[in-house]
Amino acid sequence: MGLPPQTEPRSVFISDVHLGSEPEESERSVILRRFLSRLPDDRVSDLYILGDLFDFWFEYRSVIFSANFPVLRALAELRDSGVRLHYIVGNHDCWPGRFLENVIGFTIYRQPVAAEVAGTRVFLCHGDGLNRLDYGYKLFKAVARWKPATALFRTIHPDLALRLARMASGLSRQLINAETPGRLREAEAVRQYALHRLRNDNIDVVLAGHCHIPADEFIKVNGRTKRYINVGDWLTHFTYAELARGYIALKSFPDDARTVE
Repeated sequence: MGLPPQTEPRSVFISDVHLGSEPEESERSVILRRFLSRLPDDRVSDLYILGDLFDFWFEYRSVIFSANFPVLRALAELRDSGVRLHYIVGNHDCWPGRFLENVIGFTIYRQPVAAEVAGTRVFLCHGDGLNRLDYGYKLFKAVARWKPATALFRTIHPDLALRLARMASGLSRQLINAETPGRLREAEAVRQYALHRLRNDNIDVVLAGHCHIPADEFIKVNGRTKRYINVGDWLTHFTYAELARGYIALKSFPDDARTVE
């Protein structure tokens, strides 16, 4: 796949920024806003967030968490410039609602989705819950998406809810990071799921996140070359995928793009 013509519209895919884990705007929030500001000039038509943009996202009826405001404003400006916004929910932000949809302008996908993007058949997912042995997370996911549990959580004061969420996220990062067997098992679970989809579905590319480890792998299926891309994270790698007609690449921001043709 060669480089796209400069006039060819592009779609961009990112995952796992985990905004809001600090009380004030973080350095990666500043970097992300710089990245987002470039997209209209780069002829980006669509931005796909593959989950965990936020370290914790929960929509109260009249409250948003202040540390997220700069990026939310940047996303709204991106929408106003004509870029379409898409959001596949992750395990840290599985409670999207009217604010992200109606105010910021996202199309929300609460389940993995197959779509045609720039003439390429893609399958988009976050990648959580694919480790069959992670029974604890499967139980948490079922409870977290249970409407009575969501209604009960909404009765907690937002400051307390955010404090509890940061404690839980901090513990999770201590138990599973890019250097531990647990994180590598998560990466392999996402990879195996992607390869299964590529072998059995009429799709060309699987794009995922969750495991925080970038990956770009080719697979031959009945003479066709297919591809699994994990877009990595914006904690340590600052990686993203870019797709245009006849072209797809895994890159890192700001300028050390890694392109496989």
